Amino acid sequence: MFDRVVAEQIFERMEKNPDGTSNIEEFIKVFLEADDILIHKIENADRFLRDYHRQRAEASSKLNDLRQTERLNSYGIMDGSNLTVQIQESHNLEGADFSPNPRYYVVAILEQQRHQTEVAPGASPAWNETLSFEVKTGLDDLKVSVISKDAQREETAGQIVIPISRLRDQQKIEEWFDLLDRNGAKTRGRIRLTLQWIHSRVKYLSDIIRKWDEHIKFQNEDKADYQRDLDALHEPFPSLRGGAYAPPSGPIAVSGLPNDERNAEAVSSRRPVYRSSDDQGQQQQQPDSKFLKWTVIAEYVHLALAILVCFDRAAFTDIIVPSYFLVQNFLKRLSVPKLTILLAMTGVAILFDIVWLGLYSKHWWSGFGDPEHGVQQGLKAFIVFLTWILLIGKFGLLVLFYLVGRNWYSAPGSAVV
Repeated sequence: MFDRVVAEQIFERMEKNPDGTSNIEEFIKVFLEADDILIHKIENADRFLRDYHRQRAEASSKLNDLRQTERLNSYGIMDGSNLTVQIQESHNLEGADFSPNPRYYVVAILEQQRHQTEVAPGASPAWNETLSFEVKTGLDDLKVSVISKDAQREETAGQIVIPISRLRDQQKIEEWFDLLDRNGAKTRGRIRLTLQWIHSRVKYLSDIIRKWDEHIKFQNEDKADYQRDLDALHEPFPSLRGGAYAPPSGPIAVSGLPNDERNAEAVSSRRPVYRSSDDQGQQQQQPDSKFLKWTVIAEYVHLALAILVCFDRAAFTDIIVPSYFLVQNFLKRLSVPKLTILLAMTGVAILFDIVWLGLYSKHWWSGFGDPEHGVQQGLKAFIVFLTWILLIGKFGLLVLFYLVGRNWYSAPGSAVV
């Protein structure tokens, strides 16, 4: 069934003539570009699916092992539960205006554990340090304070209290937090933190596997959409289906956790091959029929006889025609315009043979069998005989070229659009 929407999209991308029309070369170019884009998307979808399944399988294997070893305390928290706090940077801290050389450090407190960073200079210091806390109950809040330090004293430039319950989903969060003073009022200072609390690796991996299942589902849906678009693109041209994308055979390896960055380069070369069919840029599939096979055989015989004839007469046209045909056939670049050229060249060769036979055949043939004329005259007579065979055979080649060309146009999908 012809998809009008696809046809309109292709037409919109085509370069138009001043009268609003376009030509077959432009259509083929846009068609193949669309075909290549869709195949590339399908290949990338397959690559992502293989990676997703592989990483999901790795996560699933780890999950099975953890289910046998993980132990939870009375608070539902695993032994060795860990909260990581990355202290990154701070901006516009209080007190910086009153000190020529402000210096700050950060103190974090959780469940009677106290850790602090090194001292960093400036009104907007950067620490980029990671502090780690063992969590046993999950009931306390995380308190983060920024301390101003100079030669005479230390004082709090701002603080923030973060309920650890915010991190129950075990996902990593990165956020700018407004700092408060001792009375809970907002200051102008801010601090950027990255936090993650893993309280159950079993639950963490289970959540990851569910997310991978979502990725796989969406990627399969995208791939199905691309394949439908590709099928709709090929629908009016059944002969192109042989070059359409075929998904890889065999089972797909399974996988695990999504990477943050993806390399979108193409990975496989499962592409249809399009051959240039003539100098005008038409790209069609080379016909494959019994007529073409018979023509190939006939041209091999033609070339062999032409080489023999060259022992005593010039037959360059008879060598050029079969050589050109056989090379183009080997490269899969035969086309109707090229067959037309071969027809014309064969006609010229026939004309040459008729003229040559008219001028020389009687003279060369007259001494055949006469011992007085020797081997040389016998060779000339043999060349005359081969020339007659070539002449008759060329009429057969004209018929074969015509049949191959007709088969080209009658093949499905090869008609001019």
